[in-house]
Amino acid sequence: MDLKVLRKGILWGNPFFQPKRRSRAHGVYKMFLTMKLTAVLVLITSLSVSANGFSQITLAQKNAPLTNVFKELQKQSGYEFFYSYELLSRQGNVTVHMKNVSLEDAIREVLKNKPLTFQVVGKTVVIKSAPPEIPITAAPTLPMPVNVRGRILDEDNAPVLATITVKGSSLSVSSNSRGDFQLNEIDPEATLVISALNIETQEIKLDKRTFLFILVKKKVAELDQSVVIAYGTTTKRLNTGNVGTVTSEELSRQPVFNVLQALEGRVPGMTVSQTTGVAGARTPVQIRGRANFDKDYSSDQPLFILDGVPLAANNDGTTSLTNVFGSATGSGLSVLAGLNPNDIASIEVLKDADATAIYGSRGANGVILITTKRGASGKTRIDATVNIGINKVTQLPKMLNTQDYLTMRNEAFANDGITKANNNAYDLLIWDTTRYTDLAKLLIGNTATVYDVQLGASGGDKLTQYRISGNYHKEGMVWAGDKSAEKAATSFNLHSMTANQRLDFSFTGSYTLNNNNFPGLDLASGLILPPNIRLYDSLGKLAWNEGGYTAAARDNPLAQLRQQYIARVTNLNTNMLISYKLVKGLVLRTSLGYNVTRSDEQRLSPMTSLNPATFLYYGTAAYATRNLRTWIMEPQAEYKTNISQGKLDVLVGGTLNKRAMEGNLITAVGYTSDQLLTSLSGTAVSNVGATNTANQYAYDAFFGRINYNWRDKYIVNFTGRRDGSSRFGPDFRFSNFGAVGAAWLFTNEHVFKHVPWLSYGKLRGSYGNTGNDQIGDYRYFDSWAAGLTYLDSTTLISTKLFNPYLHWERNTKSEVALELGLFRDRILLTTALYRNLTNAPLVSYPLSGVAGFTNVVTNLEGVQVENKGIEISLSSRNMETKSFKWTTSFNITVPKNQLKKYPNIGKSSYASKYQIGKSLNTIVGYHFAGVDPQTGIGSIDDLNGDNKATAANDFVFNNKKTDPIVYGGLSNTFTYKRLSATVFFQFNKQTGPNWFFNTTVRGVGTAYNIPKSGFDHSWQHPGDVADFPRFGTTLGSLTLPNGYYATFFSDRSYSDVSYIRLKNVSISYDLGPELLKRMRFNNLRVFVQGQNLLTFTKYRDADPETQNFTVLPPMKSVMGGIQLGL
Repeated sequence: MDLKVLRKGILWGNPFFQPKRRSRAHGVYKMFLTMKLTAVLVLITSLSVSANGFSQITLAQKNAPLTNVFKELQKQSGYEFFYSYELLSRQGNVTVHMKNVSLEDAIREVLKNKPLTFQVVGKTVVIKSAPPEIPITAAPTLPMPVNVRGRILDEDNAPVLATITVKGSSLSVSSNSRGDFQLNEIDPEATLVISALNIETQEIKLDKRTFLFILVKKKVAELDQSVVIAYGTTTKRLNTGNVGTVTSEELSRQPVFNVLQALEGRVPGMTVSQTTGVAGARTPVQIRGRANFDKDYSSDQPLFILDGVPLAANNDGTTSLTNVFGSATGSGLSVLAGLNPNDIASIEVLKDADATAIYGSRGANGVILITTKRGASGKTRIDATVNIGINKVTQLPKMLNTQDYLTMRNEAFANDGITKANNNAYDLLIWDTTRYTDLAKLLIGNTATVYDVQLGASGGDKLTQYRISGNYHKEGMVWAGDKSAEKAATSFNLHSMTANQRLDFSFTGSYTLNNNNFPGLDLASGLILPPNIRLYDSLGKLAWNEGGYTAAARDNPLAQLRQQYIARVTNLNTNMLISYKLVKGLVLRTSLGYNVTRSDEQRLSPMTSLNPATFLYYGTAAYATRNLRTWIMEPQAEYKTNISQGKLDVLVGGTLNKRAMEGNLITAVGYTSDQLLTSLSGTAVSNVGATNTANQYAYDAFFGRINYNWRDKYIVNFTGRRDGSSRFGPDFRFSNFGAVGAAWLFTNEHVFKHVPWLSYGKLRGSYGNTGNDQIGDYRYFDSWAAGLTYLDSTTLISTKLFNPYLHWERNTKSEVALELGLFRDRILLTTALYRNLTNAPLVSYPLSGVAGFTNVVTNLEGVQVENKGIEISLSSRNMETKSFKWTTSFNITVPKNQLKKYPNIGKSSYASKYQIGKSLNTIVGYHFAGVDPQTGIGSIDDLNGDNKATAANDFVFNNKKTDPIVYGGLSNTFTYKRLSATVFFQFNKQTGPNWFFNTTVRGVGTAYNIPKSGFDHSWQHPGDVADFPRFGTTLGSLTLPNGYYATFFSDRSYSDVSYIRLKNVSISYDLGPELLKRMRFNNLRVFVQGQNLLTFTKYRDADPETQNFTVLPPMKSVMGGIQLGL
């Protein structure tokens, strides 16, 4: 409610208060002042970061009453002055002379040497008595009781109905509808407690004051908290789409290197998978299942937007050289790993058609909005956080010791009937069979130290706010040796508006740096070496062989520590948003964004890291750089008005987006001196190779959105978009997409208002379609490469077919959801059913060799992939007392993926890979028929009875699939006074590869180590009922009963990898206000955090998330720290 209305309602005719009259020239002057401020806004925004945002005052008054002075200040500034005539009449007259000073400075000069103070609330200046100094007396006297009046307003200057209690007594009163209250005959030193259901409880000490102007903070219900959506904000109550939110508080509790790892198990419908425990590695994200038919060709990663700017690298790997991150598609360093989680205000996950359609084809796989923190009004606040902790692997693979390893090897020779010789049994006949090295403990079993320091400052006034922060993080690695990953980040935000709030300006930016010094390869790959391998010779130097034999042509794993992989990745993200309120309800705005990611890599292999017996014994070096840049401009116009008891919001805009990539790769071989390894002159010119790549991507769009909300009861949202992409030919470059979402808040109907246990109910649904062009650039073009020389001329060879008919992949999304609030919203429950259809998927279609090409980029017309499922999320306030609070949040997702349609699939190149009605991730291979208890030989189903194992005749589509069957998370938070504890569990039920799968190319019983679990479950003696076949020294043949080869490619290589993980524990304690006051801190918190602390699983071969014992598992982290604010 407007303060003028309040004043008129409660003060008119009251002798205690008198109205202040505006000057007739006030409106004209205010208009002139606004025009002046608008013209110089860009100049002053970088300087106006304090309370100097008020108007400039020029004043000359001689022996004038304070009321006259305040009238003149009101006339010049446009601010209302609120005071008691009785209070001012006792202060006498003043003489002041000032020129071009701020309003605050002017008021301070007027009140100098007066027992008065002031407070600015919105556009109102409140003049009140200053707290008196307490005289020191020889003997205390009882204070005289006083009558206290006051007014309570919230942050929007609206009156508050509250209970005002004198602390330590039973005396209390309530404020009226205008926010006024009065307490009679109370102690002038009493403390008042202000409380209400919709505000934060506040305590105020009187200090002999008899009039209080109290500003309270509103307590925002969970359903009414702000939710970031495409090009705007809404609330969970009024949202028609499906948006999952992870708050800054949830992020700050988790000690992770990559912020995406903090999202695991937090959002229903979204899977986040760690493929390695190496710091900074890419973490794949998938929203509502696998939609890409050809996962090696098209991306299924969602669109990542940081402060309104799409990340140039998105969530793809930004590195090019062979490295510790593995060789999977898209692996490498992630630019998202550089972000500081403490800088993030919230992460929103947009999933359904209504939420994502306005992003068009870019949002086909979902959208993740990352919003950084902003400054807040008030005096400058400085926050600092210091953490220190340790990392260890979640699970150290338990490999065979020397005794068990020798048993396995001897049984393998006996089973195959092969005689041992030096060339095939060097580990048994030549190497020391009493030697044992726990390679798992040596190579990846170390404890790493983690340091993290953060510093930030924020502040401003009602018109201008700012925030700046910095972060440094260093993380040692659990590998042997001294390797580490470090990152530094800074972010900044400036927001300012004119006094009339018509012109609004915001500038946001961040810069991150990842600097990594790693070995040449992941040392976990060395776990397969025999446990009796010799690592050092008699002189303490690296041993390369023993008796002339190395471990199956594998070098000493410690040699990788002498090789260097150095990667440096930087990311700059900036966004400027300017908006102007043209007329009532109409806002014009333009967003300009720029993002650039650069990676610089070195991979050095000195001669000291190579086996001298190697045929090519010389050093090598490789250098790579990549630059990814994106520019985006989005002009918009938004109009809001009220129509027929409803609210109409119309948004139109456009997107101009360009992306460019340049890459360079230099390789050099033939170094004979390690000292010259970093110089290209250290090797012959003929041994230096260089390649460069460059591509560009252009994306343009026009979009619109119409939202109508009728009395917070019926809400409908229409979205339309026309997209243009440079990745398709001229005839198929543009396409139209759209969606509709609707919601019915049925608890706002009269019939539901009398249901006592139902406090909130909403039925919503959405339907729409988007395109997808995530296939890379220039795919529809044909390409040529240099061929042989003919008649002194170089010929050209066609390497890729031209396809002018390549067009958009289409994704149709539908959803229906029910949201309920029970028992005054103590329990909030959401159940959503979704169905996503991918039509005409984009693939690299394999061709027969007679075509002259291996593949062609095309759409699979008539093919349809379906992802459907159910998502359930629940939050509850289980217990709330004055001292104790217990809350719970839970989410679970049950997804299903299947190939819905594929005409004539039996005649296609995918006949042996996919089957209609089954998941795209169905395990295809031989069906394991078991292990013969007498012979230990594993067998498969010979479907055509030819006594041979052949893929064409015997491969089957198993009932097993590697999709998650069910996944989710459970969080409980307990708060006792200033002590808080949060415990979060993540769970996942899934099938994945076991240890047997990871020995496919080696064989079980050859000179490679295996996990102890594999040894314990393999056949060893006649009569054993075993899960895995007997040991052998070869892969076997294709003749049945087969050896090991066919068994490796059967469903026996997959097991249950389900797990429940204690993902996060966070305990913190906030110091009390009295101690903080003595220490002169605003806040001080000490905390302990843990990540990946315990894992409950039947899967013993490796970590159930990475599912490979030759890959570094995720980190188990324990951190402690202190956070303070000044």
